[in-house]
Amino acid sequence: MGEAVPIKNNIGVGVQFSLKTNLHIWTLHSSNEFKSHIRSELARSKNTVVEYISLSAVSEEGLSSFHEPDIIIVEASEDWAEKIADLQKYNLPFGENEVSLLVFGDDNDSGNLKLALKLGAADYYSRHAEIEVFVPFLREIAERKIANRKMGELFLFMNAKGGNGASTLALNSAVALAEKFPNQVLLIDIDTQFGLLNEYLDISPKYGLVEAIETLQDMDEASISSLVTKYGGKLHTIGFTRGQSSIAIAKSTDVQKLIPMLRQYYKYVIIDFSRGIDPIFSPLVTPATKIFLVLQQNYMSLKNTSHLVKSLKLEFGVVTDSLNIVINRFDQGQSISIKDVEATVPNIKVDVIPNDFKNANESANLGKPVVEYRRKSAIGKAINKLCSDLMPEESKQKGWLARLFS
Repeated sequence: MGEAVPIKNNIGVGVQFSLKTNLHIWTLHSSNEFKSHIRSELARSKNTVVEYISLSAVSEEGLSSFHEPDIIIVEASEDWAEKIADLQKYNLPFGENEVSLLVFGDDNDSGNLKLALKLGAADYYSRHAEIEVFVPFLREIAERKIANRKMGELFLFMNAKGGNGASTLALNSAVALAEKFPNQVLLIDIDTQFGLLNEYLDISPKYGLVEAIETLQDMDEASISSLVTKYGGKLHTIGFTRGQSSIAIAKSTDVQKLIPMLRQYYKYVIIDFSRGIDPIFSPLVTPATKIFLVLQQNYMSLKNTSHLVKSLKLEFGVVTDSLNIVINRFDQGQSISIKDVEATVPNIKVDVIPNDFKNANESANLGKPVVEYRRKSAIGKAINKLCSDLMPEESKQKGWLARLFS
């Protein structure tokens, strides 16, 4: 019935235009002339994926197989208005989305212009219009999509002092969340040199963040699935692969473009920030919905935590509610107590992970997360409790076309 055509940015026809996010467009056409013209114009946009569908073939069953559109372009000819009126009544298997209608017809056809307005079209253009005429509307829709899209939670795990265990907690928290939300959790290791994620989970990734960055412009759910490494069939992971250190550093600034894209496809994105705030990755700090500061019961760790909290608030604008202190390897016999931590960094939620070296060490050596290897141990229960506090109620999906052409 139709064809999906990913628009590449190497078509070299006229000036190329960029949008802030990808737009999916359905083009409903009745003539090959219009199809050819609009294809050549949309080819000049770097961020559009267009599906060309013959007006005569439009049906509820047929459209169900296509990707949900942001914009519907229709050629004003034959019974186009009747087809659009029918389309508004279809029960298609999409989520709630605001879809815009653009009608392309003859310049002086007042009848089709009135029909377009009656059907709720956003605008009416000449069938010979070039992209320069309607690209402002495409940009407006792209910006609106960014403002309205639902993004997954972004959690950062950060050591207050080296060796406090942020990597282990990030990994185990990701595994625990993935148990509740299979294939909806992504764990990212941004260490460009000594990432330990692969060893901890005993996995051998084929691809990493460098490859993800290189495919950023054409990224979709299928490409993400092919790039990530899956653990236990539930958790998705990705990081910088070995031997790519120099390439990783050169491309690391592009990670800040990648993370928002990934958050559109995952309910939870967890980043191992165990090496602290690297200037290269500092832009990832402010957008985080929760930052876990991992410390241990010693003076330097507590002092660094205090400095880190001040830095996060003053330099990055992080609000207190986004911070969470985690005392790792907690031992009640130590001189520094929970009350001491609360007094040093007041008004911040404090969680404790008990000192359970035996189980933690065995799980690390076996390449099995402690929340799986020793689920009922004190440390396993503590990490699961930490994660359970982060789980909101599942949002209910609403029907598509609720606000079609509004």
